[in-house]
Amino acid sequence: YMDRLKHYDEYDPSWENKDGLEKRTDLARKYLTPEIYKNFNSLILIFSGHGSFNVWCHEKLFYDWIVHPDNPFQEWMQPAYSDEYGEYFPHDVYELLNYHQFPHVMQLSCNLGHFDLEVAVMSEKLPYIKDKGAVMTDGEDRLGYENEQNSFNNNIWSYIFDSKMIPFNKVHFSMAYWMAKIEANKSVQMQHNLMGDCMLYFGCPTRLIRLDSYPPRHKRGSILEIDGAIENEESFNGYAIVQIADSPFYCEYEGEYPIIYRDRILTKTRVRVENGDFHAELPIPYETGDGDEPTEVKLFIYAYDENRGLEAMLNEDVRIDIEDYSSSSDTQGPLITVKAGSQNFMDGDYVPKKCPVWIDLKDDSGILLADSDITSAISLEVTGEDGYEVDVTRLFEPEVDDYTRGSIHCYVDIPEGEHQIRVTASDIFGNESTSSIDVRTSSGLSLTDVMNCPNPMVDETNFTFNASKDIDELKIMVFTSSGRLIKTIEERYLNAGYNEIHWDGDDFNGNRLANGFYLYKIIARTGDEKYEAYDKLIVMR
Repeated sequence: YMDRLKHYDEYDPSWENKDGLEKRTDLARKYLTPEIYKNFNSLILIFSGHGSFNVWCHEKLFYDWIVHPDNPFQEWMQPAYSDEYGEYFPHDVYELLNYHQFPHVMQLSCNLGHFDLEVAVMSEKLPYIKDKGAVMTDGEDRLGYENEQNSFNNNIWSYIFDSKMIPFNKVHFSMAYWMAKIEANKSVQMQHNLMGDCMLYFGCPTRLIRLDSYPPRHKRGSILEIDGAIENEESFNGYAIVQIADSPFYCEYEGEYPIIYRDRILTKTRVRVENGDFHAELPIPYETGDGDEPTEVKLFIYAYDENRGLEAMLNEDVRIDIEDYSSSSDTQGPLITVKAGSQNFMDGDYVPKKCPVWIDLKDDSGILLADSDITSAISLEVTGEDGYEVDVTRLFEPEVDDYTRGSIHCYVDIPEGEHQIRVTASDIFGNESTSSIDVRTSSGLSLTDVMNCPNPMVDETNFTFNASKDIDELKIMVFTSSGRLIKTIEERYLNAGYNEIHWDGDDFNGNRLANGFYLYKIIARTGDEKYEAYDKLIVMR
């Protein structure tokens, strides 16, 4: 199963002329570019359209200037955003939010793989940027044509998902790329370039899942029970991910074009597979289908055995009729716990600007994973003037054998200053809840809340503090009351936020400290910045 991510908007024919370019550009940058930022953590991202070097579309849908707006290599560069961005255009590549979740980016357009230009182009930048971007890119190094590029792209994916290749379980992208090039015309053979680890492969399930029992019809708000097995694999031990998808339905907005929503994932669970068998329970949301009419849901099941390197899938169209509603007295939304920076986070702590966030969710009825007219999926908002909102639903990982619990781990960019991280989620009945935490970031290095605990200490203690930014080097020096240095503790590469350094209480010679007062000094360094903090500790036995 692959999640389809699409964004629709109305189009005014009056924008076709040259004067309409600025209007199209403004709307594309406002509504569509943020969608690229948010969904760059997909497995595959394909751009097909007009482009060049470092820009997707005349409307600058995704854009990264190379040297200067007047550079002759990009005649499209006009200072339309000079008032907002100053002399240079935005760095869309550096605004991405897909920390440690790297897609393969296919670019079916001109010059985006122009590796022999004197400056880096999009195909080179995306794999190069640290912690985000792409794991692999493709693009033409000269001018190309839409029909031949689309044909080449279709052939690549045909080979990757070819049933004749699947038994090998390792369809290397380079192999599919090479076979597709053999069938392509000469210009595609010469001009398309793959950048990244060409030995990456898309894992294809080699085993099939059999459903032994499931109800042919069910009610909204009730629990669906499924029993199944991995065919001919009694020694298969691992996990199965079971997902319920909504039936397609139409939604009409302003304008003449209705939108068809297909296969929205409503809920999912993860269960153990033992000796090839599994049992799964998961709820059917109230907001299933279009309104109160009878509808149907579809099952997607994927299983994996990490120890044996095996994968399995449900390779049949299993649908369950949904009618009526189960009664419920549930009026409470999910319980949401949010931590940022580290697992020891406390509200108001400093966090890194590239901040890890942990979200735990619990609801006895189950967590909803699809947008609807009255509920939201799981969203994360960073508040403030430079704030933004992202949909983190696809990162939801359910607890094993427990559809009521799940978690999300992601990375977000936190602008400098004080902000809130606000998370919103709903249960299957549409009950919504929100949880927020206060965070701080700073461009300067400082330490706050410096202390040792316990204090007085007996034999051991922990030095704790909040760092305003990541620390390259840290030194803790312990002195007697007369100023004699008796212990030095050194650490490297500490994160912004809460930190805890353990000390066993021994001096340089491995001796226990005598009762009395001692002084300690903490020196933190990051680049050219330095910060010092002082305090005292007591030994009392």
